[in-house]
Amino acid sequence: MLYNFQDDFEQLNQTLIKGKTYSEIRKEYLKLLKMYHPDKADSSQKKVYEEYTVKIVNLYQNYMDKKIAAVETDFVNPKKKAQNQSDINLAAAVNPAQDST
Repeated sequence: MLYNFQDDFEQLNQTLIKGKTYSEIRKEYLKLLKMYHPDKADSSQKKVYEEYTVKIVNLYQNYMDKKIAAVETDFVNPKKKAQNQSDINLAAAVNPAQDST
């Protein structure tokens, strides 16, 4: 059972970056954990699959930590969130994006 880990890992990373729904992200994450779980590997590949699993879990955990931190920040200081959004809206109105084509 040989998969292309780099492509699969990058696909998960892109799913996280694109801000898909939580259920889509979790589905992709669990699919990779199943594919690269050390118990599914041949005895000669167990060590590699353990490393893959750690990378997958770390990527997902970093994503979740950032999401939780953002929610906590918004919860603790909703006025700051509103001010930041107001600043973003003002900046967008003052400096609209230029189409480079």
